[in-house]
Amino acid sequence: MKQVILSLAMLFLLMETAAAHAASVKLGSMQVFPLLDMQGESPVSLLVGATEEQIARYVPDGKLKSQILAFLVKFPDRTVLFDTGLGAARGGKMMDALKEANVSPSDIDAVFLTHLHMDHFGGLADAGGKAVFPRAEVYVSRVERDWWLDEKKDENVKKAFAPYEDRLRVFEFGETPLPGITAVDTSGHTPGHAAFHVKAGDGELLVAGDILHFAEIQLPLPQMAVKYDTDPEKAPQARKYLLDMAAEKNIPVAGMHCPVPGIWRIAASGGGYEKSGVIQGN
Repeated sequence: MKQVILSLAMLFLLMETAAAHAASVKLGSMQVFPLLDMQGESPVSLLVGATEEQIARYVPDGKLKSQILAFLVKFPDRTVLFDTGLGAARGGKMMDALKEANVSPSDIDAVFLTHLHMDHFGGLADAGGKAVFPRAEVYVSRVERDWWLDEKKDENVKKAFAPYEDRLRVFEFGETPLPGITAVDTSGHTPGHAAFHVKAGDGELLVAGDILHFAEIQLPLPQMAVKYDTDPEKAPQARKYLLDMAAEKNIPVAGMHCPVPGIWRIAASGGGYEKSGVIQGN
């Protein structure tokens, strides 16, 4: 666990804040807003087992692009936020991006968390411990919640969840907690990491969480783990599973660490994958 914390610290220390959101994307009857929280660079030392030849080919300047994104999805009948970024108290700018998208925290009906690393749940509560999203129900996988609260007894998670005590909802993998949002088991990066298959009308999206950290090398080499993967063998298996689904069914992928706008189409390529198109906003 200590290695995970140190690796995350390395990532965030190299981040530069940003205060902008990409243009929204229309997918079927839903509108998707990529919300940029932070961006910068990370060292290649975060990659597990990368050879000099692989780094020279895929990361020739030795610097991995790093960014943190959240995604806001407006359905016809509700507004849902996927992840929350680091939070303003830690320098995150997701709330500024939300404001630029003309969305208030009180407009959000539900927050879905892919997992419980700080850059994904840190924006739930403000510096004073109050709920940032006054109406929202918060959804997290049961496995993830139990691991961080019961096994790790993580104080940061406890504090973030405290103001949502009556609005915290847990789900099992395969369930559809809200219409159009199905939880996909992508455990490995953390024990209960979830992706979400989002559908509205004829539009579909896979919200991928941390399935991809550094797409420039993890797409062509999906077996490449990173130092903050809880299970470095299972995490690549989850990546392959979700990317196979995206490629076979031509479903766009929204990655929390993919370069802005962060929504791509994926195609199989050799033993790995490649970006076959960027979903541009309007």
